[in-house]
Amino acid sequence: MELSYLIAAIRRRWWLVGVLALVGLLAGLLAKGPTKTEYEAKAVLNIQPPQNALGGTVFLSDPDRYVIGQLSVLQSSGLAERVASQFPGQSTQSIAEAVVVTHEPRTDIVTVGVTLADPKAAEAIANAYVDTYIVDLKKRAAEQQAPAVAEFAKQLTAVKAEIIDIQKKREINAQVINTSNLVLAAPTGVAQATINEARQKLDGALDANGQLDGDLQSLRVEQAQLLQNKSQLEQSANVKVASEVVQPAVVPTIPVPGKSKVVPLAGLVGGGLLGLALAMALARLSGKAVDEQDIGDALGQSVVGRIGRSPAQNATLPELLQSVPSDMAQMADQLCVRAEARSSGGHSLTVLVAGSARPAATSTMAVALASRFAQSGLSVVLLDADQTSASITHEFHADQQGGIAALLARSSDGTVRPRPRAASGKESFEAFTETAVPGVDVLGLGPIGTRSAIRRTDVAEILSGAMARGHVVVIDGGALLEAATTVQFAQLVDAVVLTVPMRNQHLGGLEVIADQLGAQRMKSVLPVITSPSRGKGN
Repeated sequence: MELSYLIAAIRRRWWLVGVLALVGLLAGLLAKGPTKTEYEAKAVLNIQPPQNALGGTVFLSDPDRYVIGQLSVLQSSGLAERVASQFPGQSTQSIAEAVVVTHEPRTDIVTVGVTLADPKAAEAIANAYVDTYIVDLKKRAAEQQAPAVAEFAKQLTAVKAEIIDIQKKREINAQVINTSNLVLAAPTGVAQATINEARQKLDGALDANGQLDGDLQSLRVEQAQLLQNKSQLEQSANVKVASEVVQPAVVPTIPVPGKSKVVPLAGLVGGGLLGLALAMALARLSGKAVDEQDIGDALGQSVVGRIGRSPAQNATLPELLQSVPSDMAQMADQLCVRAEARSSGGHSLTVLVAGSARPAATSTMAVALASRFAQSGLSVVLLDADQTSASITHEFHADQQGGIAALLARSSDGTVRPRPRAASGKESFEAFTETAVPGVDVLGLGPIGTRSAIRRTDVAEILSGAMARGHVVVIDGGALLEAATTVQFAQLVDAVVLTVPMRNQHLGGLEVIADQLGAQRMKSVLPVITSPSRGKGN
């Protein structure tokens, strides 16, 4: 469905949309019920990624993503459950429903609001919420660095055990060395075998201690390196929680506006939407044209344009003939050009202005076209064939001449000749009525007393007489389907300007017109949409 169709359908029944929207608003006002007084306490957090002891962040990806991730933590049921455990009588669900977490766009500021009927309880829960969140952050940070610290402690314990083992072995060797030295230092009375054994033990102990001293030195170097690495790791792994509470909640003193305002607003919107849907449904079911596309589809011919309300609708037809308002003149000029393009040439141009339904401003349009043709220097006959309205005949006082009846009588008689017009020397039958605009004559329906219905067989003869009078013949045919003569005119003229009153036009009527004229003839039809007329000459 195109937007233009939707807008046209709404404009057609705007009152329905307005009435249903008003009904929805009233229903919302009646349904909102009593409101209770509630207070909102707010605590403000500044959420930053964790930092190590050197001041660098340990969150290597986009810091903004860290803030967004922490919003999920603040809105989690786990945090609500831990806070609820601190307040007997409060459930996890009631806590979660009372808390609203709001992130200030493009900042690290997050507001935790708690709305309750008890302002002190709201303040306490808001502060407990942010405090519990910060405690959880620190706990998780400590848990993250614990495995690294434990691994260093394990390695240092193993090195220390090896050092203690070597020191014990050296003490045993030191005892052997002391005993051997005592034997070797004795002046007399010691057997040679004992001396040799003591010397061997001394040498073995000295060699063993030399090897142990080398191992001990390596272990001490390893221990020193581990201690240095441990110190560096502790500095880099010592995570500091950078997030903090920048503004604790205070006890609120001013109640928040009642949330019940949402109900009337929802009723207003819901009623408006229902009105839109109903307007669209009625537009579909009514069978009336809604937009230009509807009209073009029904006729099988694109709409030339639209003529809105104009000063011409409040002017008399003689006034309009002398001066066509600029907004209407533009469309009239376009129709004149298109009508001339459909002329077969060799004879006067004939244009029928007929309406698809009443009122369609056919008289107004016919006079406007006659005026524009006359301004181009062409002689124009304005023919009134609308036997129902006869606006052109009345307003141009053409009922004081013989009109069409006189034209038909003289055409069939053949004995009466035209007499010259004094002003221009142009031949004129007494059937025609001169207007205040030079070159424009009116062929009316004649006096009421002598007026008779036009027959289909007269149409060709009427056209022939009018064409002998002017370069252009513009015919006001009234409603196209009201008279067989209008249909006959439509079959014989060069172009048909079909005025379509959008508000009153049934699509079925347009389809009948297209069927009545036939596909070939419809190529000469120029559809124009008109607004309802309030003036004369419709």
